[in-house]
Amino acid sequence: TDWFRNPDAELGKTESAIRMARAAAASASPEPGPTRRKPARPLERAPAPAPEEEVALPTRPYVAVDLRIESPWLPLHETPAGTLAEWIAAVVEVESPIHLDEVVMRIRTAVGVGRSGSRIRAQMALGARTGANEGLYRMDARDFLWRLGHETVEVRRRDGELPPSLRNPARIAPEEIGTALVHVVRASYGIEPDDAVREVVRLFGYKQAGRKIRERFRHVLDELVDAGVLVREGDLLQLPGSKRVGCQAEVT
Repeated sequence: TDWFRNPDAELGKTESAIRMARAAAASASPEPGPTRRKPARPLERAPAPAPEEEVALPTRPYVAVDLRIESPWLPLHETPAGTLAEWIAAVVEVESPIHLDEVVMRIRTAVGVGRSGSRIRAQMALGARTGANEGLYRMDARDFLWRLGHETVEVRRRDGELPPSLRNPARIAPEEIGTALVHVVRASYGIEPDDAVREVVRLFGYKQAGRKIRERFRHVLDELVDAGVLVREGDLLQLPGSKRVGCQAEVT
């Protein structure tokens, strides 16, 4: 995907702006060159710069849409695709990125349908494709729906009063997990994979790291390594080009 091919852009404009600002600050203060003027008074030593504060990863609570739909005049599986696309867009506007299965749950709950049979799922998939084709939102290859122009990927905590399905790690977009993983590796200057996964579990607000959660997060981590977004230096994960004090990269 574009996120793995161009991770800096997909990690969000905020982090990109912070990195560029730091680089500009570091390169915009060259040492003064020789001058022919005699200073009128002794030069004062500039104060040492304050240590740079660590930039915390922006996280926020997950907000689920409060979807209100008037009593439909047709069964859900017979509702026109264009109407479903509008309902889907209302969910995506609040919860982007969100998996299609989660969208189906929001809509069937709003219209009072208890379960999603095969006909409902097929019609909802048609509605989702219709809305994407009409430019109401973007639908990726993994059936996650994105609000148009959604570039800053935030980590949304899965604690608090939420539908239990939102704690299913399969319902978290890989980009959201990847943002957390890259932040943890950047902040640590080198961290073991299992420790990185544990830190990301904490960021998402999980009280316990079950097997499915660990496997899902580790799978995304491995994808980032395969794509070159993260690199292994011995037993540690680092960002490409970073050097950890006291460690030397292996020569292959």
